[in-house]
Amino acid sequence: VGKYTHELFPDISDYLDERFASCRDSAKIITYQERLNFRGVDLNFQTSLIPIIENDKVVRIIGIAHDITELLKSQKVIKEREEKLRFALDAAQDGIIDWEIASGTVDISPALYRMLGYRINSINEHILSIIKLINPTDFEVKTVRDLKDRVISIGERQFIKEFRMKKFNEGWLWVLMRGKLV
Repeated sequence: VGKYTHELFPDISDYLDERFASCRDSAKIITYQERLNFRGVDLNFQTSLIPIIENDKVVRIIGIAHDITELLKSQKVIKEREEKLRFALDAAQDGIIDWEIASGTVDISPALYRMLGYRINSINEHILSIIKLINPTDFEVKTVRDLKDRVISIGERQFIKEFRMKKFNEGWLWVLMRGKLV
């Protein structure tokens, strides 16, 4: 407290002074993400500068910085794993439906579109659209609630069911659906 940036952060004081000046001149909260060398180590920070205004004048700026280096590394690992999974799903010849139960949205693999003869993204990606494609004599689910109740009642066991799905050309395709509640 009561020290200047060049006393606290001599290596980056000019840079910090520019940031503080932009906050002072705009009189608005500024939040940014940056990579800085701090004490000989490259770190990623998310920083917010908050101007304290008295009588229409910025009299002080409070800076809050969070080291987000590990968070960014974790996000990168997750992104890489998701990308590998997406490549594997795209390469698989199995039709895959990933259902987000809370929202009802589904992610339909390109293979399922091909198997059923639909153009990619031509099916509304909501579970209700999938239910409408199921032959009701093979698997009696008429509503999202019916399907949700069945899936939840299975618990952690694997769900396995054979039924027909409506193809684009009005025919039917027998499918063996396997699933698991996560």
